[in-house]
Amino acid sequence: MSRTERVVVCGVLALLVLHALVGVPVLAPRRAHAGDAVPDMVTARAFRLVDKDGSERALLSAPTDPAHAWGLELRGKGDKRSGVWLGLNGDGSPMLSLTGKDGMGSIVLQALADGSGWVVLSDKDKKRRIGLAIASDGSPYLQLVDKDGKSRAMIDTDAGAPSITLSSADGSVLWRVPPK
Repeated sequence: MSRTERVVVCGVLALLVLHALVGVPVLAPRRAHAGDAVPDMVTARAFRLVDKDGSERALLSAPTDPAHAWGLELRGKGDKRSGVWLGLNGDGSPMLSLTGKDGMGSIVLQALADGSGWVVLSDKDKKRRIGLAIASDGSPYLQLVDKDGKSRAMIDTDAGAPSITLSSADGSVLWRVPPK
């Protein structure tokens, strides 16, 4: 523990002892009033918001390891797997993730530094079912995936030429335009 962290811990402990001995609510929340001084900046690694029952509902955080994602997470009441996450991945690329109740189904959007980007829709089993993307060269594609994870339909503009491919469950091509 660093010297600064020890000083903060000792200060908090002293305030708690003062509160216990004297009854002074030094750590009690209070409402802001018009004319109150408001700090220009608050510095912290994370802010956690809870509802009246103590359930975590929002988290704004920055990881200690810069390789990990950081951002704002909003959660459904009593459900840690549903909600919204908006932030930056470790590489600095922005991302938005929406997850349904109990983690069922999700939509993820991401823009990458190389100019590519994608949207992925997943089913209740967290399996990718629809992918929509723009490659770094600017060519778009749409992919539909079956419940077993096999690509069943693809629309793309590989090398600037549009194509549509429909595939069977075993991966064989059922139909392609233009034909190869």
